Amino acid sequence: MPGAFGLVFGCVMGALWGSFANVCIYRWPPSKEFPTGRSCAFPPSHCFSCSNNIKWYDNLPLISWLWLKGQCRFCKTSFSSRYLWVELACLILFGLMHVIAFSYKPAAMSQNAALLHYVFLCTFVFILVVIAFIDIDHQLVLDIVTYPWIPIFFMLGCLTYSVSAESRVLGVLIGYGSMRSIDILWEKILKRGPGMGGGDAKLLAMIGAFLGWQALPITVFAGCIFGILQALPAAVRKGEEDFLQRKLPFGPFLAMGALTYVCLIAIKPPLPEFLSAIELFYYSDWMKLYDPLFFSL
Repeated sequence: MPGAFGLVFGCVMGALWGSFANVCIYRWPPSKEFPTGRSCAFPPSHCFSCSNNIKWYDNLPLISWLWLKGQCRFCKTSFSSRYLWVELACLILFGLMHVIAFSYKPAAMSQNAALLHYVFLCTFVFILVVIAFIDIDHQLVLDIVTYPWIPIFFMLGCLTYSVSAESRVLGVLIGYGSMRSIDILWEKILKRGPGMGGGDAKLLAMIGAFLGWQALPITVFAGCIFGILQALPAAVRKGEEDFLQRKLPFGPFLAMGALTYVCLIAIKPPLPEFLSAIELFYYSDWMKLYDPLFFSL
């Protein structure tokens, strides 16, 4: 659905899926009371304080939070602004994926193919947002998210990207293997305490399954840059003596790095000379779809 109407519709859908992402972020992580996490369907959305169910008109993405000033209608308990920011992030990212899928598509790509590509990109964004915010809250990248989505994104990649299946297999192997190697080196050999963790390795494997091994260098490089930009000012401000010992969830930065890669290879902006090596990881016609018969119907 190209054009301004399609962009607006995509942003609205992003806000709606952002509301569902909030449910997943809150309910999926394990707790003492719920060691395997909780269902996203039951019980329905309710206030944590007074236990009143939240009506549908009080659960509209963005609008309801702003209208009620972030409070429960019944007991006036404040809700975290996190709900607002997750919905806004999904709105913006779904809009950005619409621009990439329709405005930067190859001229030969059909509208049906671009629409399918857009749906896959939005699915990728949704899963990354859920993983990132759970990691921020709990420093966990859940197996119940990464394990099923590695093969799912691999299959979606078969339908979407011109990158070969071999490249995506290498993406899984290199993504997982590189992170686990760093973790073993840091924790077992250098004895510097807990390293990356297995969850980050599985997340990078998931990214490689969808985008191919070509995505991994830029994803990790950009993720490190984002992590340093976030952590260094805080370390300086708090006067931490050993910056390398500071615990920091890396999942959100890997997610940001993967989205940076998606934007770079779609838009292909001119790069300064010292970053020109990144162009080695651009592969042509990355959004080219195989064109089975039903795409032309």
